[in-house]
Amino acid sequence: MAKIRADGTGFVSVGYIGGDGDEGVGLVSGDAFVAKVEGSCASIAGPIQRLLASKESSTPDNIALEWLPDVAASGYNIWYVTRKEDVPLARQTSSPPAIAVSGCAVPAPAAGLSCTDIGAVSRSPSLPFFYQARAYCDATTEGP
Repeated sequence: MAKIRADGTGFVSVGYIGGDGDEGVGLVSGDAFVAKVEGSCASIAGPIQRLLASKESSTPDNIALEWLPDVAASGYNIWYVTRKEDVPLARQTSSPPAIAVSGCAVPAPAAGLSCTDIGAVSRSPSLPFFYQARAYCDATTEGP
């Protein structure tokens, strides 16, 4: 990073910010602000907010899901369970009873802020589904 004199004749300050992996180093002169964010996705991701589920009007056998973003997530895992008391278990490490929504959880997490549970309504008409969205961190880790 460099700050150049207004007349273009040289530098006011010059610095280097870099590193590799999770470690960053900085060397800066002049006025500067350097920040290092530490922690893994799983430790800084929050619970996914405002998960909404509704029947699709064009295909009423499908359930459309959408949610608010989490800046720590590199994708989203969407799970469902058939008993309300199992909602806390709707996660990667608890499968079963957690069931991944196809195309919306590992190995293919949802990349955006929506996904469709195709054929959900007719899959098990006598059982309710309780959905849970979690921040996808990597193939073995997800947020709270």
